[in-house]
Amino acid sequence: MTADWAGLASAFASPPSASRPWAFWFLNDDTPLPELLEQLDAFAEAGFGTVCPCARIGLSEEIGYLTPTWWEFMRAIVAHCAELGLRVVLYDEASYPSGAANGLVTQQNPEYASRCLRRASVEVDLAPEEVRYVRPQLGRSLWDRRVATVVTTASGRTLVTPEEGGLVRLTATDLGTGRVRVTSFFDAPSGGTIRGAHAWQDDGSALAPASADLMNPAAVAAFLHLTHDAYAQHLGTWFGSTIVAMFTDEPEAIGRHAHADAVSWTPGFEADLAAAAGASIEETLLHLEDVFDGGPWARTLEDAVGARVGRIYHAAQRAWCDAHGIALTGHPKRADEVEALASFTWPGQDVVWRWVLPGPTALHGDQSAAPRSAASAAILRRRADPTDVVPVVNEVYGAYGWQLSFDEMKWLADWLSVRGTTAFLVHALFASVRDNRAYESEPDVGLHHAWWPKLPTFLAYLARTSMLGEALTETPSVAVAVVGDRVPVDEVAPLYEHQIGFVYAPVSSLPGAGFSTVVCRPADADAVRAALPKGPVVIAEGDRWWEGLTPEGPRVASGKAADLRVRAGSLAGLAGVQLTNEGEDAIVVETAGAVWDPWTGQIVAAPPTWTLQRRASIWLTDAVPACATTLPDTCTPGPDVALSGWSTDHPDIAGLGDWTRTPPCERFAGTVTYRAAFELDAASDLLLDLGKVGDAASIRVNGEPVAASFWAPYRCRIATQATVAGENIVEVAVTNSMANRYEGALLPSGLLGPVRLNLAVPSA
Repeated sequence: MTADWAGLASAFASPPSASRPWAFWFLNDDTPLPELLEQLDAFAEAGFGTVCPCARIGLSEEIGYLTPTWWEFMRAIVAHCAELGLRVVLYDEASYPSGAANGLVTQQNPEYASRCLRRASVEVDLAPEEVRYVRPQLGRSLWDRRVATVVTTASGRTLVTPEEGGLVRLTATDLGTGRVRVTSFFDAPSGGTIRGAHAWQDDGSALAPASADLMNPAAVAAFLHLTHDAYAQHLGTWFGSTIVAMFTDEPEAIGRHAHADAVSWTPGFEADLAAAAGASIEETLLHLEDVFDGGPWARTLEDAVGARVGRIYHAAQRAWCDAHGIALTGHPKRADEVEALASFTWPGQDVVWRWVLPGPTALHGDQSAAPRSAASAAILRRRADPTDVVPVVNEVYGAYGWQLSFDEMKWLADWLSVRGTTAFLVHALFASVRDNRAYESEPDVGLHHAWWPKLPTFLAYLARTSMLGEALTETPSVAVAVVGDRVPVDEVAPLYEHQIGFVYAPVSSLPGAGFSTVVCRPADADAVRAALPKGPVVIAEGDRWWEGLTPEGPRVASGKAADLRVRAGSLAGLAGVQLTNEGEDAIVVETAGAVWDPWTGQIVAAPPTWTLQRRASIWLTDAVPACATTLPDTCTPGPDVALSGWSTDHPDIAGLGDWTRTPPCERFAGTVTYRAAFELDAASDLLLDLGKVGDAASIRVNGEPVAASFWAPYRCRIATQATVAGENIVEVAVTNSMANRYEGALLPSGLLGPVRLNLAVPSA
C-alpha cells in the first residue's frame, strides 16, 4: 500500500501490484502446463496483481488433486508467478465449501464426516390406566447417537431416559390421558457433501465428496495436515514472498445437501448450546425441539455453531497461517455473520448469484450486509491498533451469468468499494470453457471472453479504487451494535441513504470504545443498554430515528440524495471522501480541494460542483497534489459536426444498428470497429454522444485512444489536441454480450446510435 501523500498521488495512474485485482483462476480441465503458464503471462499483462489458483469441477483425473502431478503443476505455477511479480493466494479446497480436502478427510476416518441433529417422533393417545411402549428411531443406522428424549403432553415437556433398545414406557398414571408425543434427538451423520474437483464429484452425484465435521478438532487437524501441511512441504520456499495468503471458502459445518430436517451438530454440542443460551444442560435439552422452528432457540443454535466453527476451524487455520508467515483470508458461509471474521488476517466476504443488483437488494436482505461486515472487522482492529492495516477482500461476479455486463460490474465494484472493500477477487477466469465448463458458475471473465481486450481498462479502475481504499483510515463515530452472530441489515438502510458513516461492532466491544452514538435493533436494546448503561443509544425504529446523526461528505446541490453513498476518513493524512452514485440519475455535489477520478486515473483541482453521472464514483481530498491538472471548462453541445461514411471491419455488418438482426450475426459475440469521417475547419474541442451501445465502446480519433465508454451515458469529450483541421477519423470498437453466443439471448449488439458529434461550447 502507498501510504504517503506524494506517493499516493504519483502512483494513482498506475497503482502497485499489491493494489491490483486478484484473479480467481479455475483449473478445470486437462489444460497443459505450458498453456497455463501462458495464461499467467496474459493475466499479468492485463493488470492482475494476485492469482488464486483453484482446483475446480472439471479438473482432469490425470492431473488430480493433491497428487504428484498436481504438485508439479503448482510448483511451476508459483515459480512462474514469482518471475512475473504476481502474488499467489492458495486455495485450501477442491471447489467448495472448504474443510474436506476433496473427501480425503473422511476417507482417513469416517468418524470425521459432518454431523447434524435430527429428530424422530411418535405420537400416541393414552387411555385411562393404559401402558404403552414407543421407540422413536431415525432408521437402522448404527451411527446415530441419541442426545435426548423428550415427552410432551398438554402439561409440558419432560426429559426421559429410554430403556434398553430405546424403548420409552408411557403410562396414563404418570402422564394423564390424551395425546402424548415422544421425540428422540440424535447426533447423526448429516449426509452433507462438497463440490469436488472432478466432473463426477459435483452436487447431486453419488460420488460427491463427503463434507467434514468442522466442529471436531481431530477432523480439522486432519484437513490441515492433508492440505496446508502439503502446501508447505511442496511450496514453502515461496511462503511469505510470492505466496501471501491461504483462502478458505464458505466452510459449512453441516455440508451441502444435508438431511432436510436437520441442524448442525457435533458430539457434546449441547454444552455449547447451553452456554450460548445461558441455560442449564437440562433446560437446553428440553428446548431441542425449538432449534428446528426458526425462533430464538434456532438463532441461538446458529450463534453457537458460528462460535464453535470459529474456535475450532478458523482459529486453527489462523494459527497455522501465522506460524507459516502468510495471511488467512476467504469468507464465511453467510453474508451477515461476524464470528468467523475475527479469525481472518484479511477479512472477506463474497457477492455471487445475482443476489445483489441495483435496486432493493443494494440496501435490504442478508446479502446486502456482506461488504460492510467484512470492512467493519478491519476497521475495529485498526481502531484498536493503527498499525493493523489489512486488505478487505471480496469475491465478486461469481455466477452472475453470461449476461453480466460492464455496467453491472462497475455498479458492483462501486457498491463494494464505498462499503469498505479494498481487494477484489474477480470470479472467475476459467482455464477452459470446453464442453459444459462454460456454464459452471459462469461467466468466465477472462481470456475466453470477447471483452478480454477491454478488461485491462476495468482492472486499472479497480486497482486505483483499491489503492485509495487501502490508504483511507475510517473513523466513524456511529456504531451499529451486533448482538449474536448476525449484523443488523434493513435497519442500516437509512444510514446509507443519509450519508451517515457507521461500523458494525459486537456489543462486547462497545464499552470504552468511544463511539458518539450506538444504534441497535429494538430487540437488542436491553443487551446494549446493559453494556452501555450511560451510553448514547439510539433505537432503530420509527420513521425518522436517524435524525440528529451527522452526515458525512459534501452537500448535494441537485439530484436524488438518497442514491449518494459516502465513505469518509483520513486519506494519507488528509481529509478524504469517496462519493458513489448508486442510482440511475445524475447527482450534483458541491466540491472543493481535488477530485480523484479512478476511471480516468486523473487528479484535477475541484470545480465548485461536480456531476456524478450514473455509475460514477470519485474521491475528494481537501488538498490538491502538485501533479493535479486543471479541469477543462464545462461546456455544452454546440453546432453539429457531420459524420459520414460509417463502415465496419465485419463483412456482415454494414453500419449502425443492432447486428443481431442480421441472421449470420445473431449469436456473434465479439468486437466490431465502426469507422466514420468528419471535417473540421480547425482543431476543435468536441462532444461525442454514441446514443445506445451494446455493450462497451472504446473510442479512437485519428488512431489515438480518447475514451472508454462501457455503460450509459455513452458520451465523451474529445480534446482539441486529438483533432486536426481537415479530415478526421473516429473509430468506435464495440464489444457485445457473450450471452448471445452461449445463451442465444439476442441482446441488442453494436453501435445502435443515434451518434451525434458536436462542437463543444463553453458554458456561460
